[in-house]
Amino acid sequence: MPNIVFASNNIAHWPLTVASTKAGTYDSARVPYSFEVIEDQIIGSPIFIPVPGDDSWLHFRTWFESIDFQGEEILVRAYDVSGNLLFRLIKPDQTSVYTLTATVYWQGGSSSAGLGFPLNPGIINQMDFKFTATASLIELTCFTNGAQSAFMTNASNPGSYGPIAYFVVGSPFSNAGFPQYFSEFIVADEDTRNARINLLRPTASGGETDWVGEATALGDDDPTSGMTTTLVEQRQTLALSAYTGATNISAMVVASQSFAGAGGPQNMRHTIRLSAVNYDGPSDIPLTPTLKYEVTTWLINPATSLPWVSGDLASMELGFISKT
Repeated sequence: MPNIVFASNNIAHWPLTVASTKAGTYDSARVPYSFEVIEDQIIGSPIFIPVPGDDSWLHFRTWFESIDFQGEEILVRAYDVSGNLLFRLIKPDQTSVYTLTATVYWQGGSSSAGLGFPLNPGIINQMDFKFTATASLIELTCFTNGAQSAFMTNASNPGSYGPIAYFVVGSPFSNAGFPQYFSEFIVADEDTRNARINLLRPTASGGETDWVGEATALGDDDPTSGMTTTLVEQRQTLALSAYTGATNISAMVVASQSFAGAGGPQNMRHTIRLSAVNYDGPSDIPLTPTLKYEVTTWLINPATSLPWVSGDLASMELGFISKT
């Protein structure tokens, strides 16, 4: 996954969602909770900058134990930056099986297919979607627990639909008193079927402390927590919770939500601090009066110019710097 544009197991990215620590609904060695979604509820991701190429991959994990056999319910809907519906997965109306129907859209048309096999109650299921939009093609491939379960294509793109820019998920396999649970959301430009998230959370201030606010008060389950500065070239880095994942690491992703206040800095960059040296992201991130989700990806360790390994994370700090 050389270009990750969205990575989240952070409930602040999903307004009004409930964090759950129900055993078995998420991988507790990697992330601190799952997202609980009740019957008929829809939760939406923030808008993010889409992948620069033709292929968008969307990934998440989900767990359920019951089903609403009656209504037509949505599992996922994905949209481009213009608000065009790109594809959706639903549980068909009046059905009593754990099988979904996928539909891919283009201006003036659509194509649907049933997934080749159902999801499994009582265990974590993994969903991956490859959406391709070129000047002359629309295509959707669905994968259930790593195996291809549906494929739809159209040999034109009359509305010039683009890559995924945001999406919503719902709870088709839920019932009164039996929510559905989600975790480990990723959007990238290459295959996500082997992708996993290890969420490292701020625990204390690091070597840079120019911003106002207590690092220990930052909460990924509290969208009102944060840090501020009114000046430019101000750095803040944060010590992180311990990494307990695999030795091989595909990328280090720094994600934040930010906005520009009146008279304050209009840009920022994410930064990594390793052995008391700061490594800033490659370009400024423009800030606006509207809350924005931003992500910066480091594919290799900037201190060594080598792929990341678990030992690199022992004393690593992550943070941000305000820019003009």
